[in-house]
Amino acid sequence: MDLLLLNVNSNSGSAVNHFLLSWKNSQQQHSGEYRSDTDKMLDESAKASSDNLQVKKLQRQLLDELLAQQGSTRSNQTEILELIPELARLTSDYQSVYILFLSDMISESNLRDFRSRLPSSKNQAEKMALQDAQAIQKSFGLTSKPLAKVTSIDVLVPRSADQRPLVLLPFYYQQFCSEFGFSGQIGWASE
Repeated sequence: MDLLLLNVNSNSGSAVNHFLLSWKNSQQQHSGEYRSDTDKMLDESAKASSDNLQVKKLQRQLLDELLAQQGSTRSNQTEILELIPELARLTSDYQSVYILFLSDMISESNLRDFRSRLPSSKNQAEKMALQDAQAIQKSFGLTSKPLAKVTSIDVLVPRSADQRPLVLLPFYYQQFCSEFGFSGQIGWASE
């Protein structure tokens, strides 16, 4: 398991605005030698303990990075949609991917600016998503389905965010992500 933090607020659209926390696999080499059940249990216990310590370390590093970014200046645009090509590149070596957005999901880019125009119906939201997905595919030359390996997408919206756009934005993002191969249901919650 690796954690990849993509910071969309400080340098939206930048290919260098990510922070990777890598999981270190514990190395066990017992090929060909006899291992008693007790030895195997001890090995499993040691691995579980090592994994638990590593999870705590990754959590601490992630929180430190998130807290360090709180005071940074905000960008004029939040390019959420343009993350798709970057996600495709950064997750290409993984078997499965879980995505968690900590955002109000209000895209403010040249492609789609929800600050100036929100969808007015479910149908319009889905049509907008289809248009935007086609534009992203064309602009970045995407031929594959970069979200096909994504097993889960969750959105955690800050309570301080305006909740009115959240009525129709889930339909938009569900359609948008499905156009890139995501087959699950996006989970939405407010913190």
